[in-house]
Amino acid sequence: MATGVYFIKPKLISLYPLSGPEGTEVTADGVGFPAYNLVLVDFGTQETITTTETTGNGTFLAKFIVNNQPAGTTLITLTAYNLQLTTSFFITKEDLPDLTITKIKISPNRPIFEGDRINVVAWIKNIGSKHTENIEIAFLDQTDIKGTRSIRRLNPGQTEAREMHWRIYPFGTHTISVIADRENVIPEKDEDNNIGTKTIFVLKRQGSALLMGTITDKNTHNPLPNTLVIAIGKSFGMDRTDSNGRYIIGDLKPGRYIVTAIKRGYIPEIKKTSIHLSPLPNILDLELKKRREAELSFDELYQKILSNLSQDITLSKEEFNPEFLAFSAASFLSANSSEEPIFLEEPGTATLKIQREGESLLIKASLKNILVAKIETELEIESGDLLKERSANMLRTTNPEGITGEGVLVKLKIEPAEEPIEVHCTFVDCLGNTFSIQESIEPEAPTETQLLQSYPNPADNSCYIPFKLSTNSNVTVEIYNILGQKVRTIEAGERKAGSYTKQDRAIFWNLKNNNGQNVAKGLYFYQLKAGNFKATKAMVVK
Repeated sequence: MATGVYFIKPKLISLYPLSGPEGTEVTADGVGFPAYNLVLVDFGTQETITTTETTGNGTFLAKFIVNNQPAGTTLITLTAYNLQLTTSFFITKEDLPDLTITKIKISPNRPIFEGDRINVVAWIKNIGSKHTENIEIAFLDQTDIKGTRSIRRLNPGQTEAREMHWRIYPFGTHTISVIADRENVIPEKDEDNNIGTKTIFVLKRQGSALLMGTITDKNTHNPLPNTLVIAIGKSFGMDRTDSNGRYIIGDLKPGRYIVTAIKRGYIPEIKKTSIHLSPLPNILDLELKKRREAELSFDELYQKILSNLSQDITLSKEEFNPEFLAFSAASFLSANSSEEPIFLEEPGTATLKIQREGESLLIKASLKNILVAKIETELEIESGDLLKERSANMLRTTNPEGITGEGVLVKLKIEPAEEPIEVHCTFVDCLGNTFSIQESIEPEAPTETQLLQSYPNPADNSCYIPFKLSTNSNVTVEIYNILGQKVRTIEAGERKAGSYTKQDRAIFWNLKNNNGQNVAKGLYFYQLKAGNFKATKAMVVK
């Protein structure tokens, strides 16, 4: 009877799975290795991803996570003593959204002084490959959150604009930040590109003062947002409180003032105060008591304010007209407090017509009972002969037609555009209702289909291939080496007629072949196929 010793050749029994996106857990199972030896598992680049020890019979089982590797084929090396096995794992590209702030615009487009109301408009784009929903956009001044806006849905490549406004204080440098998905509740390809910032310098006012404070509920001491605060005296100013009950009224001349605060469901608070010219703001906090009795009529409110004004000797000496001031204040308060305003009983309406005029767009509007109109667009607003943003004269009137207007609302300057131009118009009517109208203007299609020179050229890490389409076409780009061998095919899919020259619209090539490997340096030819159109150009990879 013969006996013998049989040796098992070291081998990898299984690697499971053989492919997957980043974050995939992989199991490696091997036999035939020296007993109780350390097995190193790496990506073939000395980047160890796990270690394990073989058993007494030379088997091992290792588990590791595939991370921080580009999409494509990755070598995995198993090393124990002087034995080494190499296998491959294919990392797939996972479809994820990716939010980024493409642009922030702050207005007014002039020197900004403390106490000024600024408008911050941010454009949020999904540069990922999957749609996402319920996105929260946070607006910050330094570290102070001024408010949030939301976007219901963003498809891949889609851009939405959101706006927030507040009064800015104090003077000095301010960093305005806009953050998409601040709490990171949405899984993204890149979690570090969700913030956009813009720095502005706020000037100190000369010869004028600031009045600021907080409006709270007298019983609960909770802040009261959206409370109208008006200061009447040597000059006039008004503001609405933010979510923290804070208001700021700027550009006030020093002197005596009557300050009124009004909020629906609360008794109006009226106080006298002196505004001083000082490096620090004048502080006036007010408390409002919930209303239990019937609303004050306009005449009762007018008489109450007039009584306060008439008793103030300082104001009388400064030759103010108490009746005019009381009437103006009562009109503002009544228009913003009553469930049924004393003037303008019909809700507002607005109709828009957008007309192209050379390199400009004219937004023509017919407005009825509109107090404020605001325009949101990436285009530059040049001028408007009807109104861009203004408050109407809120005097008591029986005119059923209310405030009307018809004409050019604004004139927008058009720069060469490759994507539809979005214009958002927001209106506030006499009842305080807010409604919006959105128009999308398609850019003019090129007169002929063209393949343009890739950039950068020579290319180092990646490049973009721009082109133009005169008609809707299915687009494919094929790349050949100097021997005429096809190294990469890029299916761009169905594209609408238009220009695709900017980075976010041109075809991207990462300088890899169809197997996910970097191509060699040298001369390459790229060919665009779009319907019946075909064109070829050369580029250099360095």
